[in-house]
Amino acid sequence: MGPRHGASSDRVSGWLWEVKDPKDVERVLTARLTRGDGLPGFGHQIYKSGDPRADCLLDMIMAFGRDSPFLEVIPELRAQGQALFGLSPNIDFALASAQRTFNFPQDAGKVLFCTGRMVGWIAHALEQYETNAQIRPRATYIGDRPR
Repeated sequence: MGPRHGASSDRVSGWLWEVKDPKDVERVLTARLTRGDGLPGFGHQIYKSGDPRADCLLDMIMAFGRDSPFLEVIPELRAQGQALFGLSPNIDFALASAQRTFNFPQDAGKVLFCTGRMVGWIAHALEQYETNAQIRPRATYIGDRPR
């Protein structure tokens, strides 16, 4: 896990705090666009037409975050992210939104991301032990090998 995968919700939280009210959304996003800044939390390399994980989590946030004023901001952020950047929210936006809606601690997005991945990581490790083969290798290991 690093700044591009899992910890990206921190970058989303960084700009998200500039948005206090639905009326702030267009100004904040337009300023990012004008500066040539990206929009962390929007767009995904695999989910080109929208991240289903984000959609599911955002629906749950909208259903259970009844007392949070941030709920008024989420639909406008989704609409303006699409209108100005042509991008849909991804899981990092949804995690940062959960953090903001429910007043979770600062690093909650990363923790929630990792918690959701743990079962998969453990399953991969068990499968690798069982088959004695690396799963989904994407690079060549060049370090010392055990003898």
